[in-house]
Formats: sequence, structure tokens, C-alpha cells
Amino acid sequence: MGGGARGGRAATGVRWGARMRRLDGTRVVALAFGALLLCKLRGDLLNSSLLPVITSVYAGARDQMTLTEAFVGVVVLVCALRRPSFVARPAVSVGALVAGVVGFALVMIDVVVTRVGWLSSVAASLMGVGIAWLIILAMTACCRLETRVAVVVVPAAMAASRLVAHLVGPAAPSPVVTTALMAACLAGSFACALPLARPTLRDAAAGPALADAAITQPAAYLPVTSTLFVSLFFLKIAYGFTLRFGSGGGVIASTAVSVLTLAALAGWGAAHLRARLRQGFGRLYALAVLFDVLGFLVVPLGSFGWLASDFLAVAGATANVLIDCVLLATARRNRLGTVPVLATGVCVNTLGTTAGANVGILVSATGGTDAALLVCALTTGALLAYTLFVMHDFSFDDTINGIQPVRPLSVPREIAEAAAPTAGETLRGACAGLARDGGLSPRERDVLELLARGRNNAHIQEELVLSRNTVKSHIRHVYAKLGVHSQQELIDLVDARVAAGRVGGARGGDPNMPADGSRTRGA
Repeated sequence: MGGGARGGRAATGVRWGARMRRLDGTRVVALAFGALLLCKLRGDLLNSSLLPVITSVYAGARDQMTLTEAFVGVVVLVCALRRPSFVARPAVSVGALVAGVVGFALVMIDVVVTRVGWLSSVAASLMGVGIAWLIILAMTACCRLETRVAVVVVPAAMAASRLVAHLVGPAAPSPVVTTALMAACLAGSFACALPLARPTLRDAAAGPALADAAITQPAAYLPVTSTLFVSLFFLKIAYGFTLRFGSGGGVIASTAVSVLTLAALAGWGAAHLRARLRQGFGRLYALAVLFDVLGFLVVPLGSFGWLASDFLAVAGATANVLIDCVLLATARRNRLGTVPVLATGVCVNTLGTTAGANVGILVSATGGTDAALLVCALTTGALLAYTLFVMHDFSFDDTINGIQPVRPLSVPREIAEAAAPTAGETLRGACAGLARDGGLSPRERDVLELLARGRNNAHIQEELVLSRNTVKSHIRHVYAKLGVHSQQELIDLVDARVAAGRVGGARGGDPNMPADGSRTRGA
């Protein structure tokens, strides 16, 4: 009986896998668009219709939900880097979905019936858990899209979501209907995203932990401190400011202008479907900064609030499209790094938006033109300073294209079989010559030899009895001194040295002499 059930489940799994492999491009685009649309619609309805109602019962609901999303993003980031098999478990997605739906149900109960506040607090945390994982899952599904297709799908989904939320939100007869609609969007987005995201999650779970792989292949993953993520964080601060500046009488973002801007960006992306995007992300960043600066300059002029609203709406829509497209393009470069990159994106989005929103609330609360003028001037100066002095020689496209997927190492047989006396001496001689050329320390030479044999950092830690951080530091120094960027490049360098030594030995020369005949230092 048990064997039959297992056989049935296995057969079902095979049929499901075959069905997923038969998904054509149109279905992939449709599922990705549906996942992103419903994810964005949930957010737009939450911000425009439900959060104002919740905050009347529990004032801290918005910030608590946002900070919960950031916390979940950090947890997912750490797990995806060190224990990728954990995030691939179906229980994680099921648990996040249940948490989100239960959160929406508790909000409905508290807003309509109890109005005790603490229930909304619990609900805000549960919704934050569900929303954070939903965003990562929906974006993981969109990673199945090529970048040139994503730059059409992302703004199109955002435009459709903003339009639907504008039409449906005010028409909802009660918070109960709005809450039920958002819960349905949450579940629908999960249903669309899971079929596309599951293969990526499984591949990551089957591969090495990126935290370890990135030590020997540093180009496989961008650190959180990368200029790419920091620049996106700055844009989200500006966006968060525009969202909340107005709670005390400031400007309110224009929905019509946002929709038109998103539609225009979708058209811009469609124009590049048959052409390669060249510096496209850099232009979007410049456009977002330009309209942010214009908006901040006009905000203090009360009689021109409508103009500031339009400028900031264009900047916000452009920034959101840029952020999502950059994250998708970055995540696509290394399949094992998809979830870590998207989890970092959740942290950037939530923390940047929260920081900007709190500044906006502070300025609005002062009610003074001088305070608004000062904050807007400082924000504008910070944006311009960062753009001029940090971003002037930075390229989104070059940074993204510089990410190298984690691939199995190709270790030549002569090196792999270095346990043999002759082969071992040849390998040690080649490593000794490279160590002299690069000025490596004795310990760095030991690390070099183990790397050349295809050993990973865990093996090096055990073999040399060193800590993880010490090994990481030694590997970084070895790469820098030898002018390589990955373990595969180092193996190829050692293999060339071994080959040169064999040729030199056959001719009666020095096995440590380079192929060009020049003698190494210290030889």
C-alpha cells in the first residue's frame, strides 16, 4: 500500500516535471506576468485602501509590516547563502502563504469587530512574512524571462496593477471586500509563481552553498555593499519620502502620471525586444534622479504642489521599474544566486522606503516651509553628490555582466592525480614558481596548492586548520597577487606552468622556468 502510494507520487512528479519542461515561451511570460501583476496589485491595494484603515486601529501597522519584510529578507538571504536546501522546501512556501492569509483574516476581524489594536499588530507581522516571501517567489519566477522581455513585462504589470487598484480600490464597498481581494491576490500570485520558481529553487538546493562557492569564485555573487545595491537603496529613500510626505498636507503622488510613465517605459522596453539594451539601466537611473531632483526642488512651493506630484510620480515609477529589472538581470546571471540577490532586493526596498518615509513624515509634521526646504535641499544634494562622485564611472550593465555563474571546476588529470610522486612534485614545483613570482607567503603557497588541486574552502579549512575568514583572506590575497579572479583561472594558470615545466624538462631545462624562457625571481 505504501509502495503504491510512493509510486503514484513519483509518477505524478514525473508528469509534473515533463509538463513544466513543455512550457513554451508564451506560457512562461503569461505565468510570470500574472505572478508579478497580482503581487503588485496586492501592494497597491494595501497602500491605497487597507493601510489607512488599519492605521486608524493600530498606528504602527505600516512600519511593523515593512520591518518584518526586511527581517524576513535578511533571514532568507542568510539561509539561501548557507543552507539553500532550506528555502527550497515546499513547507516554506506553504507556511508563508498561510501566514499571509491568516494575517489578512486577523486584520479583517480587528478592523470590523474587535478594534483592539494588538490583533492588528500580530496581523501586520504575519502579513509581512507572507508578502516578503511572495515578492521573492514572484521575482524568482520572472527570472525565467530574458532581460529584454523583462523590461516589457515589469512596467506593463506595474501599470496594470496601478490602474486596477485605482479603479477597484475606491469602489470596494467595505474593508472586508478589499481584504478578501488582497488575500486572493496573494494566493493567486503564489499559484502563478510556484511552477516557474520551483526549478530554480531546486537547482540552488542541489548545488553548493553560495557562501562557500563565492570564496573561491568571488565574481559569482555581488555583496550587499556593492554600488549596485547602494544606488538602488538611494532611489528607494527618495521614493519613500514621496510616499509619506503629504501626511501633514504635502503632495500626493499622481496615479494618472504613474500609469502613463509605466506604459511609456513598457513601450520603451518593447522597442528593444529585437535589439540589445546598451546602457539602458544607466539611462533609467539618470531619469529617476532627474525627476527626483525636479520634484524636491518644487515641493516647498505650495502653489505648485501638483507639479511636484507629477515629477515625483515619474521618478517613483521609473525607480521601481529600474530596481525590479536590475534585480532580475542580476539574479539571472548566476542561478545559484537568484534567491540571495532577490532577498537583498527585499531588504533594499523595505529599508530604503522606510527611511525615506520617516523623513517625509518628520518634514510634514513640522508644517514649516523652511524645514521642508532644508530637507528637500539636503536630499537633492545627497542624490546629486552620490550620482556625480560615485556613479560617474559605474555601469549597471558591466557590473551585471561581470557576474560569473558557479560552474564545476575543470581540473586536468595530471593535477587531479597529484598524489602520484612524479605528478605531485610537478604540481608543487609549479606552485612554488608561481608563489615566488607573486610574492606569496608560505601559508598562501599552501592555500595555492590546495586550490590548484580543486579543493574547496571547507577542505582547506580542515587541511590547514584555519578559520573560514582566514581562508577567505588568504584566497583573496592569492588571487590578487597572481592576477586571477576565480579558482578555475588559477587552475588553468597552474596547468600552464606544469605544461611549461614538462616541456622544459624534456629539453633539459629548468622545470620552474616560464614558457617564454624568462627566469622567475629567486630561481
